[in-house]
Amino acid sequence: MMNDTFRFIVLVFLAMHVPATVLMDSQALVPKSMVPKFAQRLLEFHISTNHDPLMDDQPVWFKSFILCELLFQLPFFIIGFRAFYMKRNWIRIPGLVYGGACCVFPKSKLGLMQSY
Repeated sequence: MMNDTFRFIVLVFLAMHVPATVLMDSQALVPKSMVPKFAQRLLEFHISTNHDPLMDDQPVWFKSFILCELLFQLPFFIIGFRAFYMKRNWIRIPGLVYGGACCVFPKSKLGLMQSY
């Protein structure tokens, strides 16, 4: 049985990442004409406030990470949210795989950022 506090934290995490991925991160790949104006302004605010050089310049290697996020993580956020909401135990193994990927991707990003 899953701890209700843990389940709530995971649900909030997954729910927050869907709009962040769709509205913010996807702008590295989606044509500007397809992005709502409020999302464009939100990204501009983020870049100017946080001085985010990756979202500002968007190097090719960074876009490849965003593509992986859209192809693999976004579906996991949606499917994972539903599975955690419905208390399905089968999500544990995909959750561990996702957690492992989350440990590997930042290390590779840091390695690539050193040359950036």
